[in-house]
Amino acid sequence: MKVTGMQEQTKFGISIVVPCSKARLEALSDGVIAIVLTILVFNLKLPSQDNSTTSMDLAIDLLGLWPNLLTFAISFFLVAIYWSAHHSIFYWLRMTNLKFVWLNFHFLFWLCLIPFSTSMVGKYERDWLALSLYGGNLILIGISLFLMVLYSCSERRLVDPQMPVELVRFAVFRCLFAPAMYLIAIFSAPFWTTITLILYTLIPIFYIMPGFHQWWLRFLNVCPDSVVLSKTQNDFRTSKEE
Repeated sequence: MKVTGMQEQTKFGISIVVPCSKARLEALSDGVIAIVLTILVFNLKLPSQDNSTTSMDLAIDLLGLWPNLLTFAISFFLVAIYWSAHHSIFYWLRMTNLKFVWLNFHFLFWLCLIPFSTSMVGKYERDWLALSLYGGNLILIGISLFLMVLYSCSERRLVDPQMPVELVRFAVFRCLFAPAMYLIAIFSAPFWTTITLILYTLIPIFYIMPGFHQWWLRFLNVCPDSVVLSKTQNDFRTSKEE
């Protein structure tokens, strides 16, 4: 009888059928991330003001929404960055196993808390505890991504053996840079909440702006420019198809 799915041989010689293939796991993750992005916008609600009948009243109400708008923008682009990182991990995967499946669910668990922690900061934007819990949520997401990279790339367990070691170093650095910065933001929260908000706003820029991306590549000595990185990925894709 033909068995579908990935099989893993244990040290006891028992064959375990992994209940989720790479394609299904990636599709599930994309669906969860799409839902998280959608739920984020639900935090944007106009205050209930019975006397707001003029344009000036509406403008005042909209200005009062700045904490919600700011945290929505930060969280939206952060989730987009997490999706990009998750996509990059799956790009290099050649298989999955049961441990990786649960590491992926570990990542999704903390990611699903983003709408809650975002709404908390939107309501208590000057409260150090709310800001710290938000940063803690982001740290746990970064660590969960790091664990996925570490497990899959260690001894090339799940990725192609031809994957350059420089790219592994690049991925690890990107996974750990943000949590380190968020830890600094958490430590500053009880004393300077404004500094914490500024750090939360600036950190995504290091992952989005192409200029910073080029700097990271050079800093980690991965390759001289993104063209070389793209060529490496294209060569790898061609070798897999052949």
